[in-house]
Amino acid sequence: MSSSAHDLLSFSVFSLFPLPLLQVKSNAVRALGNLLHFLSVSQLTRPGFQRPLEEAVSALVTTVQSEATMKVRWNACYALGNAFRNPALPLDSASWSGDAFSALCCVVTSCQNFKVRIKSAAALSVPACRHCYGDAERFGHVWRSLAAALEHSEETQDFLEYRYCSSLRHTLTHTLTHLLRLSQSQDMPALGMSLVMEEGRGFKEHLVKYLRGEGGMDGGRRGGGGGTEGRERKGEERVRTLGETLERLRSLCVDGEEDGEEERSALVVVAFLEDVLRSCEELK
Repeated sequence: MSSSAHDLLSFSVFSLFPLPLLQVKSNAVRALGNLLHFLSVSQLTRPGFQRPLEEAVSALVTTVQSEATMKVRWNACYALGNAFRNPALPLDSASWSGDAFSALCCVVTSCQNFKVRIKSAAALSVPACRHCYGDAERFGHVWRSLAAALEHSEETQDFLEYRYCSSLRHTLTHTLTHLLRLSQSQDMPALGMSLVMEEGRGFKEHLVKYLRGEGGMDGGRRGGGGGTEGRERKGEERVRTLGETLERLRSLCVDGEEDGEEERSALVVVAFLEDVLRSCEELK
C-alpha cells in the first residue's frame, strides 16, 4: 500500500460513515475491509494510524449491528472477515477486537436474514491461530454463540429464509470444527459444558453430516467438487483433520493436571469426538 494509505483510510472513515447508515453503499463497506486487509505491520505501528484504524473497525461493527439494509450488513460481515485475514492486525490485544467478535456473535444468533448469519459465521472462521480469538472467555463466547445459532438454525418467521437453512448449518458446523482444531487446554471447560447439553447433541448430528459431505455447500446445485466423488474426498479430508484434532486433544488429557477441570473437560470433548468418528465409520 502506498504512503497515502493513512489519508485514504481516514477519508473512508470520516467521510463515508458519518452519513446515515442506510446511505452507506455496499462497495464502500467492502473497500474499507480491503484497506484493513492490506495494511502492513510498518503502517500499523505508526502512531498516526491508530485512530483511523479504530474508527474503521468501529464503523464496520456499527454497520453490522445497525438497521441498514441486509445487503450492507452482509458486506460489513464480509469486510470484517476480510480484515481478519490480515496477520498484521493485533486481534488478540487490540481494544477494538472484542467489539468486532461480539458484533459477529450477536448477528450470527439474532439476525433475521440467514445470508447475513452465514457471512458472519464465515467471518468467525477466518482467524488462523488460536491467539487471534483472545482469551478463554472470548473464545468460549464465540463457541457458545455458534452452537446456539446451530441449535436454532431452523427458527425463522420468514418462510423464504428456509432455503438457506442447509448452507447456514454447513457454515456454522465448519466454523465450530475450526474452533475445535484450534482449541487449547484453557478452552476445554467451555467446550465440554456445551457438548453435554442439548446443543451438543444437535452439533453431533450436523457434524456427522458435514464429515460425510451431506447437504449444505457439498450437495445440490452449489455442491461443486466433482459430484459424489468430490464430496467423498472432502469428507475423507474432514474426517482425517478431525482425527488429528482428536489425537491432539487426547494429549491434553495425558499432560493435564490430574482431576483438574481442564482435564475432565478435555475427556468430555475427546469422548464426543470419538463418538462422532465412530458414527461416521458405522454409516459407511
